Amino acid sequence: MRLRIILAVAIVLAACFCVIQFTRGPERRAGQRQTPSADPSGRGRTRLMQYLESTPSDAVPGLFVVLAETDADHAAFLDGARAGNLEIRDECPALRMVLVFAPDGPSREKLAAILPARSSVEYDFALHLPDAEVQADPAEAFGAGFAAAVGAPADPNWGRGAVVALLDDRVLPHPELAGADIVSFPDLSLPLQSKPGHADAMASILCGRAAVQGVAPSLKLLNFVVATQDGEGDSYRIAKALSQALDAGASVLCCQRAVRSDSRAIRLAVNRVRDANAVLVVPADPTLVESYPASIEGVLSVAAIGRTGVVLGSSQGFSIAAPGSGLVTAGPDGETASSSGPGASAALVAGALAGIVAENPGLGAARGANLLCDYAARSGLDDSFGSGIVDVARVRQRSTPGIRDIAVTGVDFAPDSGGAGRARIAVQNKGTATTAFTLEVTCGGQVFRFSNPGLPGNQFAIYTLDVPEGDGHLSVEAVPQALDANPANNVYVW
Repeated sequence: MRLRIILAVAIVLAACFCVIQFTRGPERRAGQRQTPSADPSGRGRTRLMQYLESTPSDAVPGLFVVLAETDADHAAFLDGARAGNLEIRDECPALRMVLVFAPDGPSREKLAAILPARSSVEYDFALHLPDAEVQADPAEAFGAGFAAAVGAPADPNWGRGAVVALLDDRVLPHPELAGADIVSFPDLSLPLQSKPGHADAMASILCGRAAVQGVAPSLKLLNFVVATQDGEGDSYRIAKALSQALDAGASVLCCQRAVRSDSRAIRLAVNRVRDANAVLVVPADPTLVESYPASIEGVLSVAAIGRTGVVLGSSQGFSIAAPGSGLVTAGPDGETASSSGPGASAALVAGALAGIVAENPGLGAARGANLLCDYAARSGLDDSFGSGIVDVARVRQRSTPGIRDIAVTGVDFAPDSGGAGRARIAVQNKGTATTAFTLEVTCGGQVFRFSNPGLPGNQFAIYTLDVPEGDGHLSVEAVPQALDANPANNVYVW
């Protein structure tokens, strides 16, 4: 009898514990700041006030972003804010988003009191510029040849019909942009910009038409000003500009600014971009710290590489890589300058995507981005370069029949002290026609041969070889059984 009582008590306690765990809701991930929702209970109200009072270091002092679940909640909050004399700085109906200024305890109490039950509030986060965190080696510079380096055509009409949005500081008149189709959407709440800055450099990568030709010179560029030349700007402006850019007809959006904290406002705007089958292209953060919107799923994040393929900074987990070292761009005083960093690479990829979309009516930006990733140059042995390095020429040739281009794309070999070890070798058919070849590997005074009866276009074949003792060097050559379009990539010396 006593045992039954003990078991019954244990069951009751376990059930209570489960109920407590359920009502607490899901635990937040390590390092992720929760965005509180309105809660009529006393404990929820206390938590909300604690959130509003615990301003993080990257927040813009006094500014909060309110996000409503429904149109009715959005309207109710606006009515309550006006009735309570809460200062509304701006609103974005498309995202049901309101920017509120609540600099002190009483105003934050008022904000908490009128927040509808199905709404949330978060800090307005300050922006940073990923390019400012990169040091480039002059020996790795691409110079004025960045468009040719990714296989973009030297055609001043390429990109005609595509609409790209550039979120950055303001694009000002510059000789490198003379004749470019650029429309500015200034933020009148920001100080006026007096001289060309980062946006002019990025615009010249996208659609420059003078000394340096941009990737897609004939695209239409919509410049949404989300920051000053000194970097003043915030997450609210990014979210609103992304939404406005869609409404203005952009299918490719290039956001050059980022925040360190996860922002629900930016996530909602990115969701709207994705739902519209548009593509957001952003610089991958060159540090090991997470950055947004780059860390959001579905965003095309771009890392910068130098001429030898070295990644600038410590970018990880990016989608694709592109030239980003020493690109000649629009600079101060009407002259040209050298631009480096993932922002430059992102502008290059955005321009490449715009050109592909314009050249293929009905393709759409989302499918165009998939093509850029599918045909990017990569080793085939790992994903250290994301999908690879952007290769516009291969995307444009994807439907051209009869191209045979067998290439040795990667060798992974870590020999021991005697020169022996296991090697992995990747061969790709970069053409469109199925091609037979023989792979010859010379090492330790011996030649090993592997025959392939036919490798389809854009496919890889991976070979494994136990290398005997020797000098630790490999010479690899793929010998096609038909005329090869690019014999230079058939040989790889390790």
